[in-house]
Amino acid sequence: TTAAFAGVDYASSYVFRGATVNDSAAIQPSMDTSILGVDIGAWASYDTGADTFEEVDLAIGYDVTEIAGVSVSVGLCEYIYAGEALGGTESDTEASIYLDYSIAGVDLSAALNKVIDGAMADYTILGASYGFDVSAGISGAISYEVGEADGVVLLNGVGTDVDGEVYSAVTISAETSLTDALDLGLAYTSISEGDSDGYVGEDDVLVVSIS
Repeated sequence: TTAAFAGVDYASSYVFRGATVNDSAAIQPSMDTSILGVDIGAWASYDTGADTFEEVDLAIGYDVTEIAGVSVSVGLCEYIYAGEALGGTESDTEASIYLDYSIAGVDLSAALNKVIDGAMADYTILGASYGFDVSAGISGAISYEVGEADGVVLLNGVGTDVDGEVYSAVTISAETSLTDALDLGLAYTSISEGDSDGYVGEDDVLVVSIS
């Protein structure tokens, strides 16, 4: 039997790796499943301001091995933007290697993201997360993420060098089960800009999740 999981997020704005994609609220449905050990997922972002789906992502992933407590996995993601759906050509293909390790209740992670084809920069993202119980039936977590870019990205049709540009983000979240099959989550993220000017900006994002 193959299980499939689905959910939908409501985000006060859509921010991706520190950069604000749009200031208006976004509705972001997703679903994923696993077939023969391969994780398969789809995600989309609907811009309520523009009244359109501006992005659809298709991804696969595979858990490779575990070395000295470090879990190693790989992934491939195709980012398809609104221009593609409307007859344009904008899409990005990204390959990733993920490392995960837990110590003293803290989950540590590293993601090495390399663009195979497209306009996105390569990204190295490091993270740490600590989970705790808020009360009976409500779990919480606080996490920190820092990302560094390498390459040139297209901003408003102009190539912009973002080598070494860094963003950081702190997220506080809580989750509870409404039923045996339905979870409700709330997350607040505060993002700080790094060295970039106009690419990564300070922003605060509130996300309500139903899965």
